[in-house]
Amino acid sequence: MTEFSGLDTANRPFFFQANRPFHEAWYYLIDLPEHDAALWCRHTLVRPPKEQAYAELWGLWFESSQPTQTFREVFPLDSVRNSDKFFFVQTGKSWLRSQGALGYLSQAGQSLHWDLDFESGPPPHFPNLPKYLPKHLQGGRFCTPMPHMLCSGKIVINGKHHALDQEPGMLGHIWGSSQPHSWVWVHCNTFLEDAETRLEGVSAILALGPLKWPAQTFSLCYRGQNFEWAPLKAKPKWQFIKGVQLGECQFKGESGEWRFEAKFAVASQQLAQNNWASLDGQAKTWLCSKRGNAQLSVYHKQGGGWNLVEVLHAHETCSLEWVLPYKEKQSSRQDGN
Repeated sequence: MTEFSGLDTANRPFFFQANRPFHEAWYYLIDLPEHDAALWCRHTLVRPPKEQAYAELWGLWFESSQPTQTFREVFPLDSVRNSDKFFFVQTGKSWLRSQGALGYLSQAGQSLHWDLDFESGPPPHFPNLPKYLPKHLQGGRFCTPMPHMLCSGKIVINGKHHALDQEPGMLGHIWGSSQPHSWVWVHCNTFLEDAETRLEGVSAILALGPLKWPAQTFSLCYRGQNFEWAPLKAKPKWQFIKGVQLGECQFKGESGEWRFEAKFAVASQQLAQNNWASLDGQAKTWLCSKRGNAQLSVYHKQGGGWNLVEVLHAHETCSLEWVLPYKEKQSSRQDGN
C-alpha cells in the first residue's frame, strides 16, 4: 500500500487490512453559529464476529428549539470504495476525503445533503495510550486528523439551504479490533472569549472479562499554549469526572503553574440516541450532541496559592458523546471513572 502523507496518514483506513472483527469510523462536526445549528456526520465500517461486514452512514442535524434529526443508512461492504494512494472512503453515493465531504441521506420524507470543503488548521493529534494494557485492549486507537478545521460549502436539510463560509469544525478517526466497555468524549473547538482555545478529552473503561481498566487522555490549547495529560500517570494531577446526571461531566487538571477546571453539560432533549455497533455482543447505546455548553476556568499559581485568571465559555457549540452498555443507561447517576 502506498504510504500516505500529511492529513491522509491520520485518516488512512485500517479496516481493509484486518481479517478479524473490526470497527472503524470517521466523524466530522460542523458549527453554523449564524444559523444556530450544527451538523454531525459519521462514516462507519463494521466487521462483527461471525457476521457479514457492513457500512453505516450517519447524519445528525441539531437546530435551536427543534428536535434533533437523525439520518442513518446501512450499506453492504461492496458499496464501499477506497483508495490506496490517498485517503478516500465512499459509502454509496457519499464520500469523505481529507479536503472535503459529500453526502446524501433520506428517510420518511426527510432529506439531508451536504457538499463541503475542509481547510485544515492545527496539525493532526495522536493521543498516547497506556502501554501497560494487555494486548487485547490495545486493539483500539483514535486520533484527531483535524482538531480545528474551517468548512465551506452548503448543507441542505429538507429543502432548506445553509451556506457555509469557513465555519468551525473538527474531524476525528477511531479504529480497532476491540472497543471500550464504555466511554465519554468531549470536544470544543472554540470559546467566546478566545477563538483559538480548544480542548478534547476521553475517559473510557476498558474491560477484559471481569477486569476493568480506566484509560483517560485530555488535550488543551489555551491561548496558543498546549497542554496534554497522558493516561494514568503514577501520580496523576488531573481527573475526568462524569456528572451526577447523563449529559454532564467535568475535568480538572494541573500542569506546572497552571490549573484548569472544565465543566460540560447538554440538555437531555439535545442528546440524540441510537444503538452502537458493538464488537463484544453487548447491547450498547450511543448518545451524542453538538449543542453542549462548556465552561473553562483558568488558574495561575502565585504566592503559594491559585489565582483565578479568567473563565471561558462555549454556548451550544461543545460536542459530547457517551457510549455505554444499555443497562447502564437505565440509571440516571453516572459514577466517576
